[in-house]
Amino acid sequence: MGGDGVIVTDSVLAATLAAAGTQNNPFLAHCNIGATGTVATGVGTELSAAVNAVSGGTYNFWACTPNLSDLATLNFSFASAKTINFIGIAAHNLGSIGAVVRVRYSLDAGATYINLAGGDITPLDDAAIGVRFPAVSATHWQIRAVVASGEDVVIGVALLSTVLDLPSRIYQGYTPPITQTRVELLSNLSEGGHILGTSYVRRGSQISAALKYLPAAFVRGTEWINFQRAFNQGRPIFWAWRPGKYGDIFYGVRGGNELVPTNSGPLDLMSATLDMAVYDDV
Repeated sequence: MGGDGVIVTDSVLAATLAAAGTQNNPFLAHCNIGATGTVATGVGTELSAAVNAVSGGTYNFWACTPNLSDLATLNFSFASAKTINFIGIAAHNLGSIGAVVRVRYSLDAGATYINLAGGDITPLDDAAIGVRFPAVSATHWQIRAVVASGEDVVIGVALLSTVLDLPSRIYQGYTPPITQTRVELLSNLSEGGHILGTSYVRRGSQISAALKYLPAAFVRGTEWINFQRAFNQGRPIFWAWRPGKYGDIFYGVRGGNELVPTNSGPLDLMSATLDMAVYDDV
């Protein structure tokens, strides 16, 4: 279990990003579009309510026993088409149970579904999953899991969103939490200095990302302002710092000072610090 997440990118979008030279620019997703529609268990026997997957929290979850074909689906439906280019999954057990996952959409009210980002996704662990694809407008969306082991499927977070791409990369001074970064040790030593035993209390992970060289027009734009407002109010996000090279993606929430961009020079550029507490499943 654990790890630093995986990003699955549609091949067409990957080529577009590479051609523009932005494949390693950070991105984030925070728009919980799934919570604006109807969330339900499509296939399988529901054990915990499907709506738990769009609450934003990792403490409650959707749980489902697959049908006799080892299939379980989490379905989203909307009264009108929603434009989405990212689906994030966190606080799940899909790697542990050997699930094969597909994210899909339907243009005929759920009669047939179209696979996104290359079809099958086989998570190696239970770390966060981010699926990126060219924007699609549809009324019906689905997360589909086929389980070989016969285990129940658990998903705590399913975020249907649009992506906010940052205009500049992070080159240094960033510590990716590929293992927990906040670990408290409790060590017992004898009077003679012998180590009698050590235990640890896991505190999770913390991220601090310096976002530099942000054009003022970008920071004053609607997408950034909506994100800044949501993040400062404590709404969780998916965050990827250099997606094309490392594929790290994490799910977290504001874990420090407010996100407040400041002027950083005469070239109409701004900077900000993104402080996050990251969910860790290890």
